Amino acid sequence: MTDILDRLSLSTCWCSARHTDGFEMVEEMVGLGFKRIELSHGIRISLVPGILKAVEKGIVEISSLHNFCPLPGGVQQAAPNLYQPSSRDSRERDLWFRYSMQTLDFAQKLGVERVIMHSGSIYFFFVSAENRLEKWIDQSEITANELKESEAFLKRRDKAMKSIRRASLKAMDRIEESYGRLLPEAKSRGIQLCLENREGMEEMPID
Repeated sequence: MTDILDRLSLSTCWCSARHTDGFEMVEEMVGLGFKRIELSHGIRISLVPGILKAVEKGIVEISSLHNFCPLPGGVQQAAPNLYQPSSRDSRERDLWFRYSMQTLDFAQKLGVERVIMHSGSIYFFFVSAENRLEKWIDQSEITANELKESEAFLKRRDKAMKSIRRASLKAMDRIEESYGRLLPEAKSRGIQLCLENREGMEEMPID
């Protein structure tokens, strides 16, 4: 059991929003018995000095960072999808790269080897396939437990996924290009990029 407790890591997404001092935030988490924490995508720049102080004092070990960490200046709440590597706008992809680099530099400063990444999402010019499906579900009288047995739902779900898969091809090209820029920077710092599976139908990578 001790070995498991030593390996467990508590994410700051649990408490970062209600703290203004990074050191006090770490103290609260360590006070629960955790020796390791993950710095999530809600770490404001104002929390950074206290976090660095806690690490330098050996109070806690940072297991991983979740991009973007710290948040871009002026952003005051968790925003992992603020800029996406899948965006059709090259300026947004450049901003994704810029603030992902900021995360890598912070990870290197903390001696962290793993950074959790979101890989973006599919873009639809008009109504998205997922929103269209959710609207149909809301308007139908089918309960959540009945969905998997509903032929009408399965037909619409499959149609939505067909549209999403078709749109994902171009998005994947942009994602590969974006990671192609970032991976050499991560490698040179001894950092692994860990791509997170997401819950949204249109979030990449799709199932």
